[in-house]
Amino acid sequence: KTTSNWMLRAYTKYGMVDSVIKFLGEKTIQWSMTLPDKSIIYYTADYSEKDIWHETGEMSRDGGATKFQIMDMTLKRVRG
Repeated sequence: KTTSNWMLRAYTKYGMVDSVIKFLGEKTIQWSMTLPDKSIIYYTADYSEKDIWHETGEMSRDGGATKFQIMDMTLKRVRG
């Protein structure tokens, strides 16, 4: 177990956001950002399938008590 944190930096129309990456599983991570109106967006990425990246985005307007989905994408690596 490590004591160091992994960070993610995102650039939005509101500026730069640094977020701690949470490891939810061996190949699943989550990061979040708080918007100026105090809404929180959570992104969860799953890399458990070979060459597949599945990511969802959820938003909360009540501090994380309830969330609703705002995005869902699945990317497949194409080898050329």
